[in-house]
Amino acid sequence: MGLQAIEAPAFVTVHTDSRNLISGWARRCSHRVNADLWQALLVAAEPHTLTWEKVEGHTGVELNEECDKLAGIASYFPRINGPG
Repeated sequence: MGLQAIEAPAFVTVHTDSRNLISGWARRCSHRVNADLWQALLVAAEPHTLTWEKVEGHTGVELNEECDKLAGIASYFPRINGPG
C-alpha cells in the first residue's frame, strides 16, 4: 500500500473514483465487506492526514485508468495476507 511507503507523517491527497471508498472512510467502515482491507487502510493512514479527491472513472484520467487496470489484474490473485 502506498501509504506505508511514506516514512514521516504527511498530508496526503487520495484520488479515487470510488464513492464507496470516500463515504466508507468518512464512517470508518472496517466492519463492511473487505474488512481486512479497511483495517489495513486504517493502520496505514494512522500517522497521516488524508483528504479525498473524487475523480470520474473511465474518463481517460491516466493514473486512474492505470489503477483500474492493475486492480482488475489483482482480482485474479488471492490476497497475500487475508482471505482470497
